[in-house]
Amino acid sequence: MKRHPRWFLYFVTAAALFLAGCASTPEKRAEAAPSVLEGMDAAERERVLDGRIAVGDTPEIVRIAWGNPDRRTRLVREDSETERWIYLGYEREFVDTFPRHHFRPRYYYHPGLGRYVMTRHHYIAHPHTYVVRRPYTRQVVEFREGRVAAFETDER
Repeated sequence: MKRHPRWFLYFVTAAALFLAGCASTPEKRAEAAPSVLEGMDAAERERVLDGRIAVGDTPEIVRIAWGNPDRRTRLVREDSETERWIYLGYEREFVDTFPRHHFRPRYYYHPGLGRYVMTRHHYIAHPHTYVVRRPYTRQVVEFREGRVAAFETDER
């Protein structure tokens, strides 16, 4: 097995730490759009920076609290137009493909014959486990006339 030089391990560690620091938080999103929070009182500002939204919030406030949506849909009716922002979450699922098997001959040394002999086919099972990321709808926000009309969260 080939060993990596020490500088390579330092580089990979530094890159991982850098990428971990790039996570989007409400505080970082608020720094990018400071004008949105200027007109709010302290309780509302704390609510938004805590990642909570309320009915009547604007899309900019939702974007600061929850980030950019994974999907956006529009529903147009005769009398109204509704926009939905859908946020996805991912859960890990372990999938077993057992039994994945085949028959393979088995050899052993027979001292009386002085050679290797083959036994009957020997059953060998090869279990494999895969990790699958399954998406689910984590949060949904519904806007009417530019304001939050309803929202839904999945508490998993």
